[in-house]
Formats: sequence, C-alpha cells, structure tokens
Amino acid sequence: MIVEYVDQREIQRMGGLYVKFPSSYIICSMLERCNCKSVLDVTYGEGRFYKTCRDNILFLIGSDPKRWDWIVKPDLFYSFNVFYLYMLLSKKNFVLPLRKLDVVDVVVVDPPRWKRSNYNRRKMYNYIIGTPEKIIEYAGKIAKLLSSHYLVVHYDKIIDVEYYTPERIIVFEWFARYLNINNNNKSFYILYESVT
Repeated sequence: MIVEYVDQREIQRMGGLYVKFPSSYIICSMLERCNCKSVLDVTYGEGRFYKTCRDNILFLIGSDPKRWDWIVKPDLFYSFNVFYLYMLLSKKNFVLPLRKLDVVDVVVVDPPRWKRSNYNRRKMYNYIIGTPEKIIEYAGKIAKLLSSHYLVVHYDKIIDVEYYTPERIIVFEWFARYLNINNNNKSFYILYESVT
C-alpha cells in the first residue's frame, strides 16, 4: 500500500484548471495510474472530479438522487441514490449499458457532508438519508456486483470495505488561502483494489 501526502497548494501551483479543481487532479491521477477507462460515480454531484481528465475516460456513468448543474456531463446519468441502484442491480432488473466494454473499471463514491448522524431509533432512515459509512458500504457492494477492479473513496477517514483492500491512499491537506494558514482539515482519497 502506498501512502502519499499532498498539500492543496502544491496542486494549485500547477495553474490552469488545477487551481479551481484540485480534487480532480487527485482523482484523475488515480484513474490514470490504474488505467481506468469506464467509471461509475454513485454520488456524481456536479462531476467536478473529472474536469481534468474527461477526455481520457471512455465511458462515464453518473448516479445521484438529484441532477445538479454539471461541470462535467456524464455519458449516462441516473437519478438514483446508491441504495436504489444497488437494489436494481442485485435483483438483476437493471443492467448498465457499457458500450462494448467488459466491466465498469472503477466505482467512485464521495458521500455528502460526512455528517455523523445515525438514526438508531428509526433504522430505515439510514437507508433513505444515508450515513457516509452506509453509502460507502453500498458503493462497495455495487462495485462487487459489477466485478469492478477498483473502488475510489473520498472520505475523512479510512474504513474497511468488504471485498476490497486499500492500494493507494492520498492524504489531502486543505488550505485556507484567505487566511494564509493551514486549516488542519484533511481528507483521504483511497484507491481500493478488488481482492477477488
């Protein structure tokens, strides 16, 4: 397993798109290193992760409960949350059209807000609203169903994902430019590789 430390300022010094999209540089470097050409992002959002490498991805599928104003337009988009997508795929009621590609090379997940709320008294809320850990867990299940070689997770800690093991971790230090000091916020970009 490789662990790297990256300061946001290092990426922004490259200029151009990297100033506005430092997370895209990290995600794209992971996708390029594992030669991933087909991507399913189960928390697609605006698609900013793909701004610096969209031309290198042959097939980009996005899924999200809401359609946002896209920065990068996917080839296909589904208005599904991760749980509904898993349910459809697991019941074999739904097949992703892959344009003659064998598999989705990588599943990407970036759970929203990383909130720590857990609705213990109303267990179903965890599946409707989705805690970050549940969203990541189900992204891993989707990756396994699709026989994806890789899973990429952006989160504030490293967690275990069934069927996948961390291969590369980038510890990303966010920088508050207006204060000119490090704001001590770190996040992890983890490239998991299939163990089967």
